[in-house]
Amino acid sequence: MNRFSEMESFVAVVETGGFTDAARRLRLSKSAVSKQISALEDRLGARLLDRTTRNVQATEIGLSYYQEAVRVLKIASDADVMVASMQSSPQGRLRVTAPMDLGQTLIAPMATEFLRAFPDICVDLVLENRIVDLLADKYDLAIRIGPLPDSGLMARKLSSFRMVLVAAPAYLSAKGHPNTVKEIEAFDLLHFSNNQTGTVWAIDDGSGTVPIRALNSPLTINDGMSLLRAAIDGVGIAYLPDIMVGGAIASGQLEQLFPAITPEERTVSAVYPSGPFIQPKLRSFLDFLIDAFKRQGL
Repeated sequence: MNRFSEMESFVAVVETGGFTDAARRLRLSKSAVSKQISALEDRLGARLLDRTTRNVQATEIGLSYYQEAVRVLKIASDADVMVASMQSSPQGRLRVTAPMDLGQTLIAPMATEFLRAFPDICVDLVLENRIVDLLADKYDLAIRIGPLPDSGLMARKLSSFRMVLVAAPAYLSAKGHPNTVKEIEAFDLLHFSNNQTGTVWAIDDGSGTVPIRALNSPLTINDGMSLLRAAIDGVGIAYLPDIMVGGAIASGQLEQLFPAITPEERTVSAVYPSGPFIQPKLRSFLDFLIDAFKRQGL
């Protein structure tokens, strides 16, 4: 008999607690499972199961064999799936989550471009500012900004951006230009409510981090694009990613404050569940994202 079949039958009996349920799981007859267990014990020269009229339990040596059998079967299954995936073309539905602002400005346009290159893949893109549990929420990939916790997930760096202070020229003409970073506390600050440091903006002015209390906030909102529009409309000063405000600065709609200081850098990463291999649909999307960020000089 096949050794793997014997192992599968033995594992099924231990996990279900009986031959009948094991046979049902394996879609075999009860007698076939019993023969495989007997053949396994004969080949090993050891009793692996204690059988009574009411239940079946693994012996001490049987439990040790069970643990190793589970490991071997898992390796064999992973190898089979890996070969099958390498021979198949990327296809299926891909669930992706990304922060709202980055998703709107970059990830969504990249996803539509990806679909033209891979028509057999469907992308389910969810934009939200919460950190999701990839396994529990059944996501294939998440775009994360900033430092990553030690979560056991795989991660690839996509890009990085810098945070900059901006305001409309008309606003600065009316309110004046702050001379130091600390002075912006007295101005109208457009606050991002999901800021990781709460109502405090931690801004590096070149000599160290300056805590800015966003107390004078005519607008507090959880959407960076809305803050960008408010800044262009002259409502106040915003602290936003350079990749979001670059166009408005180039067109003269916004002016960067303190361009000489080195602004804070934040990393953009793609994270996905760890495993012995990456599904073709996920690998294709991940490679596409890395290339798209490079092509855009990000």
